[in-house]
Amino acid sequence: MKAAAVLAVVPGVSGGVALCVDGVVDAQPMPASADELRSLLRRIKTAADGSRYETVCLLGQAVGNAIEHRNFIGSMVRSLGIRLVRAECFRRGRAARSVTAQAQRRFPHLTVTAATAEALLLLDRAISPTQKARPMAAAGATGNHAII
Repeated sequence: MKAAAVLAVVPGVSGGVALCVDGVVDAQPMPASADELRSLLRRIKTAADGSRYETVCLLGQAVGNAIEHRNFIGSMVRSLGIRLVRAECFRRGRAARSVTAQAQRRFPHLTVTAATAEALLLLDRAISPTQKARPMAAAGATGNHAII
């Protein structure tokens, strides 16, 4: 099985991006502009290619105005040669506070916000049950945005 850099993206202005490489997880809110998002995705893809990792993007569902944003992100991901998997998000029927608390329990070493929580839970479903998320400091980095 080829090693993978797994990326989870929840579209929309209140969405987020989470990444897992070698068991190290990081997350950030959705970049403010399309150019910033493209730059982020390009950096992740370049780093993964340099490590000979396959890059896989889980793209969360969207409703309302975020549907157009989701389609745009999907096109951008495919154009960079990243394998795209459409996935169902957690927020449906759950309060944002509950989603954030659940993500914080699963990733206690990260500062989880409402913007990053859903992306982290989406990523968590994709990570192998045998692969545990490690704190950033254990991976030789500090802060919430060391990978991304």
